[in-house]
Amino acid sequence: MLTLHFANRQETLIDLLTVALQAAGGDPFTPGQAIVPSAAQRKAITLALARRFGVCANLQFAFLSPWLWLQGTRVLAALQPAGAQLQRPADSQQAPWQPVLLAWRVLAALNDTAWVAQQPRLARYLAQADAVTRLDLAQRVAGLVDQHSTYRPDWLDAWAQGRSALPAGAAGRDDEAWQAALWRRLQAEIHADATQPQPAATAAHQLATALQALPAGPADGAALQAAGLPPAAHVFCLPSIAPVHLALLQQLARWVDLHVYALNPCAEYWFDVVDPRRLARLAAAGRAQHLDVGNHLLAAWGQQTQAQLAALVDACGDGVVDDDHYTHHPGHSLLATLQNAILTLQDLAPASLPLNAADRSIELHVCHSLTRELEVLQNTLLARFTEPDPPAPGDILVVVPDLETAAPLIDSVFGTAPAALALPFTITGRAQSQLNPAARALLDALGLAASRGTASAVVGLLQQPAVAARFGLDDEGLARVHGWLLDAGVHWAFDAPQRASLGLGADGRHSWADGLDRLFLGHALPTDAAPFDGRLPAGEAE
Repeated sequence: MLTLHFANRQETLIDLLTVALQAAGGDPFTPGQAIVPSAAQRKAITLALARRFGVCANLQFAFLSPWLWLQGTRVLAALQPAGAQLQRPADSQQAPWQPVLLAWRVLAALNDTAWVAQQPRLARYLAQADAVTRLDLAQRVAGLVDQHSTYRPDWLDAWAQGRSALPAGAAGRDDEAWQAALWRRLQAEIHADATQPQPAATAAHQLATALQALPAGPADGAALQAAGLPPAAHVFCLPSIAPVHLALLQQLARWVDLHVYALNPCAEYWFDVVDPRRLARLAAAGRAQHLDVGNHLLAAWGQQTQAQLAALVDACGDGVVDDDHYTHHPGHSLLATLQNAILTLQDLAPASLPLNAADRSIELHVCHSLTRELEVLQNTLLARFTEPDPPAPGDILVVVPDLETAAPLIDSVFGTAPAALALPFTITGRAQSQLNPAARALLDALGLAASRGTASAVVGLLQQPAVAARFGLDDEGLARVHGWLLDAGVHWAFDAPQRASLGLGADGRHSWADGLDRLFLGHALPTDAAPFDGRLPAGEAE
């Protein structure tokens, strides 16, 4: 059975989860199942359970997509009629459709001049593209294929059959032609290596269809238990669930007691609430029946949550919707008043909130750069910690729109603070290639080899712990190397031929070759030596 739990506070949902896990009982050797959206959410649940029970144990965390695939295949293995063909690819055959691997197949297609020549629009774009541009395009296309396989399987089916998925005259028809041809090429390549004839990119849709075809009667509990299907699972606070994954949840709820916990900022029925501008357009078209504005902020900023919650309610069907856990904020601050207005679907009248200089519950800071934003954030947090009732560091969450861009700046601002002003922090959600020191050093070295060879890029590579340890460079040694490079006048380019290959002349001055020559002369000659072969010694490396 599928049960939805709605609340307007995450703390309430965590309390509901802990109560459900405590009441589950059952086999102590069968771990509970919790599906979470991120590692940060997993840690928050772990700490909450540890605070309540003294320890967090016998709980298995997973992410939604792989968990659905694992449990769905277990149901099919246990309940599919004998002799029936399981029309799904093996786990190992899904891997080629992952974007990180698919990008290389796409790149091979982009480098196939004969195939590209048959796609005029793509050929015009690639005519002036270098290797880096082709790789970037391949990675973006691989990501789009992954999105299509999740949200647009009908497009892929149409392309596989040689039909267009877009109506005549629709925007994007020119690009659809080469995308459809690429899809057919990728499908043929991967299926040539696969033992199953079904298209693996729509494996989730095939799995949902296969589960739907199973009898709706009571399942064989012993067979499911032997297959490893858990009796219950808890899906916690996922910000979005793809339609195909929601369909799989709906099918699995026939055999698993599924609990879905979702944040709902409004206790009222707000699925017909729209933005005032959109309401005006719909009214002009005669399609504004049963629609209202409600709360302006909720209507303007809550569209994704609105669609997600509506889809969950529709998927619940005969299940249970538990929505008795809404909590009014007891305070009277700006934030509390705004949250309560959204909770009751009321719009605040203009100038209805008295401003209090001591009320800092909502603040807006206008900064000239991301670095300055982080500096202001640091000062704000330090001030907050000096107040009479400071929060714990674990109670603070900072979100940014582009984590990969902000992460180095976060390290430079928060990681270099004096001991008296240091704040404990952790950056979560970054790519593994950035978290693994060896992988990061390798990728940076490969990127350096294909770059203009700037002095700052080389020094940045040397400063990475793995590289510095390999060459025995401590902080003093790194500072000395940096001083040598400044003294030798190294700016960019490895040598004169590389600079000439960029169409910028064959002058080798201030390149790495020129600077290293000057450093070697500085080691071999006295500091007051005359120029040798037109070069002055530099660095005093002796």
